[in-house]
Amino acid sequence: ENFIFSPLSVAAALSVVLLGAVGQTGAELAYFLGLLAGVDFTDRYFKKFEQNSGVSQGTELSFANGVFIQEGFSIEPKFDETARNVYKCEVMPLDFLNNAQEARRIVNEWVANRTKGHIKEILPDDLSPATSVIIANAFYFNGQWEYPFYGKTRVGSFHVSKTESIDIPFMVNGAEIPYHYTNNYSIFGMPYKGKDLIMYIVLPQSNLHKFVSTLTVDSIESMINQTKVQTLLFTVPRMKMKSMLNLRKPLEQLGIRSLFNPKTADLSGIAKGVYANNVYHKVEIQVTETGTVAAAGTAPGLVRGGVPFVRVDRPFLFFIYHNPTNTIMFWGSIYKP
Repeated sequence: ENFIFSPLSVAAALSVVLLGAVGQTGAELAYFLGLLAGVDFTDRYFKKFEQNSGVSQGTELSFANGVFIQEGFSIEPKFDETARNVYKCEVMPLDFLNNAQEARRIVNEWVANRTKGHIKEILPDDLSPATSVIIANAFYFNGQWEYPFYGKTRVGSFHVSKTESIDIPFMVNGAEIPYHYTNNYSIFGMPYKGKDLIMYIVLPQSNLHKFVSTLTVDSIESMINQTKVQTLLFTVPRMKMKSMLNLRKPLEQLGIRSLFNPKTADLSGIAKGVYANNVYHKVEIQVTETGTVAAAGTAPGLVRGGVPFVRVDRPFLFFIYHNPTNTIMFWGSIYKP
């Protein structure tokens, strides 16, 4: 199953919660975020990202962060002010207890407005009336390539496994871009307009799941650093990818446990007596030809030059990297486009 999420976006949501987390809950969140308690997360990432986002270069980014609290709990004014003004996060009391469906409608309408209609809903149908706090987080991305794909998109076979193949549209391109090849994988980067943002595609030679399980922050940085800009021909599936995740279980497995436990959660900096029920995270990314068709006659010249050729026709992973802040904005493991 395809798995897509935004580490930056999840960190944004949890850093808002960290503002009001105390004791063990605060310590677990700070450890997960790689921060010491009291460090201003906005200075490390968000202010830098806002200053160097590349949005003016034709990249469309829509963030939506929200903390929704059951009516009747008194929200701490300092948390409310900081979350809204610094983190651009919605803090809203809702009546989950008596009208869960109306609360769901309000949150889904909010996320649609914040993402300009790209993401229309984020909460599930079976929202519990016992909900105390919900953390909702959505991120939509659509960018224009620095080197747009050629006009002729062709249908080809994508090999999901040794026994299953599907026919999907493939885009064709050739450009001078970062590329590196080893016996275990090949990696190449497709820059977006302005080159601050780049989508790296990693194509393992063996099982994608096993390959991903061996990766670390250092090994990812090493893969990026080993690439060298050179002429490359490549074909990539045309895709519109979306993912809706409830992050509670993964976060608990990664050490954030007290946040979700009514007996141990300490969110007294947000409101006394509350705990988080769930963290909902939704992402949508489009990978299309996007933009003007490249000049005719370029591809045949590249073919004659005998340059490397990469066909992304089996399970792969991708990540969108923000060069000015060395931040991975999106991450995806794609088994079946």
